[in-house]
Amino acid sequence: MKAITVRQPWASAIIWGGKNVENRSWPTDYRGPLVIHAAKKLSPSFEVEFCKSLGIDYAEAAALRGHVLGMVDLVDCVELDHEKVRGNKWAKGHWCWILKNPRPLAPVACAGRLKLWDFALAEAAAV
Repeated sequence: MKAITVRQPWASAIIWGGKNVENRSWPTDYRGPLVIHAAKKLSPSFEVEFCKSLGIDYAEAAALRGHVLGMVDLVDCVELDHEKVRGNKWAKGHWCWILKNPRPLAPVACAGRLKLWDFALAEAAAV
């Protein structure tokens, strides 16, 4: 299964906060289930008040760094000026990955990687 590593608080916002666009500087042709992994490194915007504004618990998000949080369906990848993302508050990067159907999983600790990477849930559960 494909996975992507996302810094906190954005990884939590994708699974629990309604963030339905992931912004990247590069496009992907992949469509389908996508595992969301919270990076160990935090986003510069990771602050208590900002997390509150996203509906994310700061302490919980910090504790979940380096864990798989859940899955979404990657349904499209469009450029920022595309009509599918115009007016979407989450659309900020050059390439907007359209996400649907967030599904939390029991957190699984594992190392993240750059770009899309392969994640085997059965293997991670044994760690």
